[in-house]
Amino acid sequence: MSEEQALVPSLRFPEFRDSGEWVVKKLGDKDISSFVKKRVSVNNLELDSYVSTENILPDFGGIKGASKLPPSGSFTSYKPEDILIANIRPYLKKIWVADRNGAASNDVVVVRPMKGIIGSFLSSLLRSDSFIDYVMKGAKGVKMPRGDVSLMKEYSLAVPCPKEQKKIADCLSLLGALISAQAEKLDALKTHKKGLMQQLFPREGEINPRLRFLRKETWDIANLSEVTFFQEGPGIMAVDFRDEGVPLVRLAGVSGEVVTLDGCNYLDPEKVAQKWSHFRLKINDLVISTSATFGLIAIVTNETADAVFYTGLIRFRPRCDMLYLGYLKAFLGSPCFKRQAAAAAVGGGIKHFGPTHLKQMDIPLPSVAEQQKMAGCLSSLDTLIAAHTEKLDALKAHKKGLMQQLFPSPEAVSA
Repeated sequence: MSEEQALVPSLRFPEFRDSGEWVVKKLGDKDISSFVKKRVSVNNLELDSYVSTENILPDFGGIKGASKLPPSGSFTSYKPEDILIANIRPYLKKIWVADRNGAASNDVVVVRPMKGIIGSFLSSLLRSDSFIDYVMKGAKGVKMPRGDVSLMKEYSLAVPCPKEQKKIADCLSLLGALISAQAEKLDALKTHKKGLMQQLFPREGEINPRLRFLRKETWDIANLSEVTFFQEGPGIMAVDFRDEGVPLVRLAGVSGEVVTLDGCNYLDPEKVAQKWSHFRLKINDLVISTSATFGLIAIVTNETADAVFYTGLIRFRPRCDMLYLGYLKAFLGSPCFKRQAAAAAVGGGIKHFGPTHLKQMDIPLPSVAEQQKMAGCLSSLDTLIAAHTEKLDALKAHKKGLMQQLFPSPEAVSA
């Protein structure tokens, strides 16, 4: 095999550049891993060590504590350094490296590293998009795809010498620790905002909030329809969609701070003029999702002004000078609004509320000066959260790019 064809990564630590090729192995090889079959009874389960698909976090994010234990059954035993793979909807990337002894549900595959590979190196290989993509190709089922364990065992991986394995694993572990620390900072900021919102708006049955910027007067209460204009988007049939024309904003377009054209469809401009011109968005409209993913809020900017918005989305704007736009946005994300929306929502599996329910809701109204102070405070916090989110995304992207260089490509390994 020529040097160009050698099975080596594109980026290699200097001390290993002359160490030769990596060796191709299968995940199911006896010297690489064991798929644990040892079972324990329900009597051996404990909340702090029970793992199911529900408490493994997505995007390789670790685990959270189990909320309850199953009443019966048998479960797969695991121990520290075992790799636990949630086998329902593998695309969620729910993989955790155990740091304790415990037991896992039947929908979690437990992989134990063997003597032919360092555990932290194997976990780096499996906590990757390459492995997830491979599992998804063999997954069965549409709504709840399940990975094929027999195919997992056939997954090809390239293995260097133990010293190089450790070097790579240590490098990725340090980067993983940075990512975890950044994620904790972000979670702390979000938790702080949640707690702040609970104090900045009146609790149920109260008129004034616990935390005030100005203490001059008691807050007023107004019917939401008196001080805001709101409108739900029209239901438009797929037959009306076009390859170009007037954008139709959908749920994916309100997943961030501003409304975007992500996932949008397009409508014929003439038909929009005839039937849906009164549904065209204006700059500074607030758009909120009201079904499926409930409560997403985004603001309209130049990019999406004049677009039409779809059913399941409702736009808001202040109707009078006594309501400040930034305060309205804060209210729509507050426990005060969510409590009323949850009480009004209808539907079985997917809850939904619309203009009819909004007309029954109230909004607490402090003075405009206090509204502005509240909005400024929360806007500053949102800016900080956005900056930390961007930093976390950058770290994750850096790790992903680094892994693509530190390991041979999947195509080279499978060749």
